[in-house]
Amino acid sequence: MKILALLVALGVLPFFAGEYYVNLASQIFIFAVFAASINLLLGYGGLPTLGHASYLGVAAYASALLGLKLGLSPALAPIKAGVFPLVKKDGMPEMAHRIANELRDAFPVFYDDSGAIGRRYRRQDEIGTPFCITVDGESSGDNTVTVRDRDTLAQERISIDRLRDYIGERISA
Repeated sequence: MKILALLVALGVLPFFAGEYYVNLASQIFIFAVFAASINLLLGYGGLPTLGHASYLGVAAYASALLGLKLGLSPALAPIKAGVFPLVKKDGMPEMAHRIANELRDAFPVFYDDSGAIGRRYRRQDEIGTPFCITVDGESSGDNTVTVRDRDTLAQERISIDRLRDYIGERISA
């Protein structure tokens, strides 16, 4: 009975909740099914074997590769945008944190300030993040950021005020 009520709630959710909450509920449901299947596969208290680990690794790699090569819709990405300061000085991290917090109200966003900017882009490409937002030296002066598209690798300067609408339009397209 509880499972039936859960399925009905999940079926009705898209009509009453926003896109963010539907996406969040979908991800929770997928992870719950994954956890239950791992419990069945390994048994309660069972130890994973090298075969189990390799199977899960190949599945994760294949899903990331498909997302990159097929150019799947940005709406299917678990994280919609990555926000990075170009360097860890001159107020860039603070500005990047502020942008990430503002966007989190509408989309799942990841903040990263570790390593070189190219590596940060690559890490986000590997997990399928469709947009990378970089706060650079010009950002504080003209109130714009660089937005990089995962599929085309094109970079575009966008006003911080238009950022939420810009990403929202591309996700829903």
